[in-house]
Amino acid sequence: MFDVTDEEYKKRKKFFFRFLKENGVYSRYIRYIKSPVTYNCFQKKNQDWTFDKCAKLYGMNLMMTRPILWRKTPEGEYFWEKLHLKYVKEYAEKFK
Repeated sequence: MFDVTDEEYKKRKKFFFRFLKENGVYSRYIRYIKSPVTYNCFQKKNQDWTFDKCAKLYGMNLMMTRPILWRKTPEGEYFWEKLHLKYVKEYAEKFK
């Protein structure tokens, strides 16, 4: 389990959503994490899943990979993988 204080979690969550907005994918990401069509393993195994439960379990740096089955999106795997790698780099720089 990913363990940080509530205050630190809020900072990381804010950073994640700001990253999505700055890269023009926030609304798509929100739509995909709410759609059973693009659900990944976490939602399928946890009927009562929430973003916060997933993030606290896996860590914010994996929140682009855990809740979305990339190949089921119109953008495809390459798009999300490239974005994820960019995010992981920026995340690592921000939260050393």
